[in-house]
Amino acid sequence: MAKAQQMDITVVPGFTYICRDGEELYIYKIRKKLIPKLPLSEACKQAHRLGGFVIASNVSKRQLQSLEKLQGSESAPDAIEIYNAKVGGYRDLGIDFPTFVSSGATSAVDLENSNVFTLLERKKAEDMKLLAPDEGVDFEPKYLKPKGGQI
Repeated sequence: MAKAQQMDITVVPGFTYICRDGEELYIYKIRKKLIPKLPLSEACKQAHRLGGFVIASNVSKRQLQSLEKLQGSESAPDAIEIYNAKVGGYRDLGIDFPTFVSSGATSAVDLENSNVFTLLERKKAEDMKLLAPDEGVDFEPKYLKPKGGQI
């Protein structure tokens, strides 16, 4: 729909995945479901082998320790969600992963009614392998542009 309407937005398909020990992941860029209830490290590894991008969500302090051990490996998520508008509660985890905020939208209406987004430059999204090179456009909302020539 975004392409057909020539919208300045890139929609990345994804799904929620629950790991064996209850960890929740958002897995993007793959259309194949993973085997249910894999351990966190195996779920991330399988998603990466399929070209996926993985965000760990609702991370607890206990899960944080596991993530730190996996950091830098194929078995680690690519990023961590630090805020979900539907759930609420900002989490300052103090971990060295890219961080995202989420609208928690599960429909177009939810997304339209949301005021929570992660502002991410296309180049950074490409570096993270969330977007392919030259996928999408550099879009700067009007409200972020200087008014009347002010910097």
